[in-house]
Formats: sequence, C-alpha cells, structure tokens
Amino acid sequence: PDALVLLSQAQLELGQFDEALASADLCVAAAADNVDCWLTIAVVTQEQKNDARALEAWKSYLELAPTGKY
Repeated sequence: PDALVLLSQAQLELGQFDEALASADLCVAAAADNVDCWLTIAVVTQEQKNDARALEAWKSYLELAPTGKY
C-alpha cells in the first residue's frame, strides 16, 4: 500500500487525476485503513467535482484520523 500511496500522490501532483484515483482505489482495496489512500481519493474526487464520492472519502478519512492534519 505504501507504494500505491506514493504513486497516487505523484499522479495527483502531475494532474493525472484519473490515474491517481485508480491508484488510490487500489490502495484502499489493499489497505482500507490507510488514511493517505482516503485522503488522495477525497482530494482527487473533490477536484473532479464528484462531490458525493469526495464526501464519502472525507468521512472515511476523518473516521480513521479524527485529529488528522486535514
């Protein structure tokens, strides 16, 4: 999962939103408790204006990291 987190974040930084989302989805499938995977999904889907999916991802992130940075 760590490699998938790094890959998805790099893709996000490069503006490759579809690829970043696909990598983050794989990350969640491999480690549903990885907050960085959920954070990436939240940021990407928010950027894509997919508000329903972004909200669910933010909820998952906050459930796992209620005092997290974001």
